[in-house]
Amino acid sequence: MKRVIFSNLLLLLITAALVAICVSSSAMADTMGPYPGMDPQDRGIGFYDDVPAGAEAYQVILRPGDLVGAIEMVVKTTTGSIVPLGQHGTASNPAQTLTLGAGEYITQVYGRYGDAIDSITFRTSSGRTARFGGSGGQYAYDYTAPPNMQIVGFLGASGVPGWQHPYVYAIGVILTPRQLPECTVDADCDDRNPCTTDACDPATGACVNTAVDCDDRNPCTTDACDPATGACVNTAVDCDDQNPCTTDACDRATGACVNTAVDCDDQNPCTDGCLRSSNRRMRQHGGRLR
Repeated sequence: MKRVIFSNLLLLLITAALVAICVSSSAMADTMGPYPGMDPQDRGIGFYDDVPAGAEAYQVILRPGDLVGAIEMVVKTTTGSIVPLGQHGTASNPAQTLTLGAGEYITQVYGRYGDAIDSITFRTSSGRTARFGGSGGQYAYDYTAPPNMQIVGFLGASGVPGWQHPYVYAIGVILTPRQLPECTVDADCDDRNPCTTDACDPATGACVNTAVDCDDRNPCTTDACDPATGACVNTAVDCDDQNPCTTDACDRATGACVNTAVDCDDQNPCTDGCLRSSNRRMRQHGGRLR
C-alpha cells in the first residue's frame, strides 16, 4: 500500500514539474482544462505542448478508435518551419489528420470522456468541423477560444509505451493571441502617399505599398513622382555648359552630355575663330571685322 501511495505521489510531482516547465516556456499562452484532470489515478502521464512563440496550428494528427488513442499538434512557426510538438498516447491505430488552410485556425475543441477521452471534435475559423474517436463517453467537455484567441496546443495526460492502456486520458488546450491581419481590403493600406500603389496581400494580410514607376526608359531625363499630385515628372538632363561656342546635347544611348565645339571653318585659310560673346562667325581681314 505504501509503495502504491509513493508511486502515485511521485507521478503527481513529475506531472506538476512538467507542466511548470512548459508553462514558463510558453509565457504568452493561456490554457483551458484538462478534463477529467491530471490525477495519476487516471493512469496517465502528464503532458504540455511547448508551443514556439508566435506559432500557429498547422495540422492535428490523431490515432482514434473507440477511444482517442493518440494526438499530436503540428505548428507553423513565424519563420515558416513546420514543427511537430510530439505525440501523446501510444495507440497504433491508423493515423487521421486535420490540416488547416491558409489563415484558418482552431476556435473550439469539444467531445466526450469517461475513463479516457472517447471522442474529440475540432471547429475552425472557417466553420469546418472534424470529429474523431468513438461514440461513448459519459461526460462532455468543451473548450471555446475567446475572441482573438486561437488553439495551438494540448495539455493533459496519456499512456506511455509499455503501458496496458496507451490512450489519451485527459485533454485540455493551449491558446495564444491571434496575429490579426494588417488588412483585409486594399483601402486598409492607404499610406496617404500618391506616389505609391497600395494593396492588401490576401495570402498574408499584409499591406504592400509599391512606389510608382516613373522610369520612361530615357537616360536623358531624370524621372520622379510629384508627391503633391502623384504624377510622373520626366525632366530633360541639363547639358548646357554655358559656352556659346559649343552645341550641347544628351546621348540617348548613354545618358552622357556631349558638348561639341561650333564649327567656324569657312574654308578660308585667312579666317578663323568663334566670337564667344555673340557666337557669330568672324572674318579677319586687315585687322578688321566685316
